[in-house]
Amino acid sequence: MLDKLRLAFPALSFEIEVIKTQGDSPSSQFSSENQGLFTKEIELALEQGRIDLAVHSAKDLPTTLLPSLEINSVLERDDVRDAWISVKGEPLEKLAQGARVATGSPRRKAQLLKMRPDLLIVEIRGNVPTRIKKAREGFCDGLILSGCGLERLGMRNEITEWLDRGIMMPAVSQGAIAVEARESDPDTEPFKKVLNHEASFLRVEAERSFLSGLRGGCQVPAGAWSAVEGNDVYLEGAIFSLDGARSVSGKISDSKIRVAAAGLALAERLKNAGGSEILGQIRK
Repeated sequence: MLDKLRLAFPALSFEIEVIKTQGDSPSSQFSSENQGLFTKEIELALEQGRIDLAVHSAKDLPTTLLPSLEINSVLERDDVRDAWISVKGEPLEKLAQGARVATGSPRRKAQLLKMRPDLLIVEIRGNVPTRIKKAREGFCDGLILSGCGLERLGMRNEITEWLDRGIMMPAVSQGAIAVEARESDPDTEPFKKVLNHEASFLRVEAERSFLSGLRGGCQVPAGAWSAVEGNDVYLEGAIFSLDGARSVSGKISDSKIRVAAAGLALAERLKNAGGSEILGQIRK
């Protein structure tokens, strides 16, 4: 990203500022009530003008941004799939009855139990190397992580199996890097032409709109998958009960100029098909 900006704007100077967030703390507690753990401090610095661009994992961004901020660009999206890491190298479907599988994600937990109600799902925290180390030391029989996250850390060799969306519907915006800026800022507006990957931007917009329509954050057990085909955007979405016993899913397609409307429409369709009841039980 920096190389692109420096090449396109040689007269400008670009510097990186590292900002620690609440989500970086090992004692952080996650719930559907505290969205933005990984973004709040960064967004505040952006709003106050201490930085000019904020780079986020798109799935960490709250569905509603601060009024003065916007997603300036989305970099070309990486693989959206989750990955299964097995201690013994076994495929997920071949695990023994009652095997221990670790995840900190309600979405992954719900889909695991939907597929294998016999599994024992255990909570796990810490960064990726810490989680894998815990698994190797006997904490669990395996764990599920973002595949592209493992690739970015140079840990692709840890992946036992890539999980297609028929097994594990990805998180909204998983695999995407979003660049946030102050709304209509003339100083950063030109960066869009250099950084933004249109198809990735449209896919993220559609999926975020879907999640917004559910009034959900990253801790709601819902997933989405999207694609851009010509002038149209195709979107799939699903909502799961925490125990995996119930789910509703659906799909929609619409013009690229109506991606936000398509996401909201799919959310309404799934809520009317039983999703509202599932979400109501979760929020209780």
